[in-house]
Amino acid sequence: MGVKTRPDDEYYWPVFMDINGHVSAFDGDNEMLDVLFDSNDCPIAVSSTTEKYFMGYKQVNESYYYANSTDNFVLKKLNIVNVIADIENLGIYFIGYYTIHNPEPGVAISKTLVSTKPKEKEEEVIMGTGFDLSKYNFEDAEFLGNITEGLDVTIPPGYVIKTNMGIKITEDGGYRFVYVNTNNNTLHTFDDDGGIFNVALDKNGAPIVKDADGNLHDGYKDVNGTIVYSKVSKMNYDFTVTINITIVIEEIKALSRMHPSYYTIFRTDEVPFPKREDNDDDFIESDSTGTILVDSEYAIIPSCFCKMEPDEEMYFPCVVTKENNAKCYTSAGDKPDLVFDSQEAPLTVVGDAKLPGFIIINEVEIYGNLTSIHKSKIFDYKQYNDIPIIEPEEIKSESPNATDEESTNMEEPAEEDGIPDEYEDDDTPPPTEDQFFDNLLVD
Repeated sequence: MGVKTRPDDEYYWPVFMDINGHVSAFDGDNEMLDVLFDSNDCPIAVSSTTEKYFMGYKQVNESYYYANSTDNFVLKKLNIVNVIADIENLGIYFIGYYTIHNPEPGVAISKTLVSTKPKEKEEEVIMGTGFDLSKYNFEDAEFLGNITEGLDVTIPPGYVIKTNMGIKITEDGGYRFVYVNTNNNTLHTFDDDGGIFNVALDKNGAPIVKDADGNLHDGYKDVNGTIVYSKVSKMNYDFTVTINITIVIEEIKALSRMHPSYYTIFRTDEVPFPKREDNDDDFIESDSTGTILVDSEYAIIPSCFCKMEPDEEMYFPCVVTKENNAKCYTSAGDKPDLVFDSQEAPLTVVGDAKLPGFIIINEVEIYGNLTSIHKSKIFDYKQYNDIPIIEPEEIKSESPNATDEESTNMEEPAEEDGIPDEYEDDDTPPPTEDQFFDNLLVD
């Protein structure tokens, strides 16, 4: 295992455990960081002073697995017997060997026996994965040019998007994507029903298409930010032209996930939508009315969202009542209670079920953990009642591959006399300072 301890770390630092199985790491100033684990047992270091998260990795045989910044993180104890057995198997050429063995007198210990920098994780390029464009969040995409139509097309396998071109298929229609057939490198486009059209290029390299009635329609290409439109003429196009697919792939890689073409060469089970630059409190998904007006008797909890049904994709605001209780707010009907996991992520209590919601911390969505300890939480209504009415916007979850953030800034909680304010709203008397630090040693 290895973790980073600072945003600018080039290499990963070792992970340590004490005799009780507690896991930690040390930065370049010898400051200790706690180590948590995601659902795949990959490590994450968290600074006790700045509360920043730093992603790590674990190695299984020759494969490297990286921590998921959008996962739930938990404290874990490791089995010291198993760890010692692993160290013994690696022997003296593993630098950790000398954390359980004293070196013999006169034996020099190299500090460079094992590199702590893992192999780079590479994604496999697949030439035309097939992709349903309706799954992509175009609202936050970039580099789309003049593309306005064909955004619900299901791209069949064997085609990739030519990122710097657009084409019309009707006289009054908008521009849609041009695609490259990966088998023969020819150009095509699709109508909304999946019908395919062959695309030609004019003498300037801009696309032209012929519809079923033989009518020609224009397109454009983007040349370093300059839009070059095709010149439609019966003698001014070539349907036999082919494209260098290698260049197309490199163009797609350069745009990454901020352009839907990425998903025509990289296969993913879930599409991690482009990360919003301002995931603030004013954006949630709403019902079909397009607006949620929160009654004045409720106050909105910033960056906190909840679910009402297990299978729905809609999230609603978490609110505080005048009695300081947390609820899931909907436009009509009941306002079910909320409980919170160990990371303060909300879960809606619906009968005997609990439905995970999420909180947003520095553009990272942290979802409620069903296996965590859940507690009710008392909020101060007066603290939140000046939050403005929110305008809705769809919020989608990201897959592990969406983002490879190396670190996530957590908001630093206010403290008074060394006691975190998580105790201030609790009926339990606050611990003394000695009790508080003793509690840190209890799993």
